[in-house]
Amino acid sequence: MEAKRSMTVLGVDPGLTSVGYGVLESDGKNILVKGFGSFATSKNDPLSSRLMFIHSSLQEIIRKYRPDTLACETVFYGKNAKSTILLGHARGVVLLAAESSGVEVVEFSPRRIKSAVGGRGSSSKEQVRYMVKAQLGVEDLPESTDISDALAVALCCLHTQETVG
Repeated sequence: MEAKRSMTVLGVDPGLTSVGYGVLESDGKNILVKGFGSFATSKNDPLSSRLMFIHSSLQEIIRKYRPDTLACETVFYGKNAKSTILLGHARGVVLLAAESSGVEVVEFSPRRIKSAVGGRGSSSKEQVRYMVKAQLGVEDLPESTDISDALAVALCCLHTQETVG
């Protein structure tokens, strides 16, 4: 019987202003938090500079943690078309950073992520944050929902891999 190899997932909560990330490793039984954080772009910089900063920051994180997979939320449509388009730019750069680094990309709908982590597809950001803290045993999780959302995406990926793989 073949031993299950460990899997490292980089979950990303993309945004133009702030990007959250969380890195989890699983051996199929246990999940280890390898790292998490967020980084912000300057609203005073041109769009192209902000996108370049997101790209280079993510490539640095990818080099540091060497994930097997980058998990990201699919595009959702907001009421503000301009915000949705800007988010699309940020997501595109996140996907490009992974692809150009040879990292597999998987995407999940917001509803699927909330359901995998919180048990309900309609869970609030606060409920998701609470469940992420509880499931991962992370007491020092910053208040930023960017980070808890990124960890939730990574958890969703690992839960999906466990049921598929």
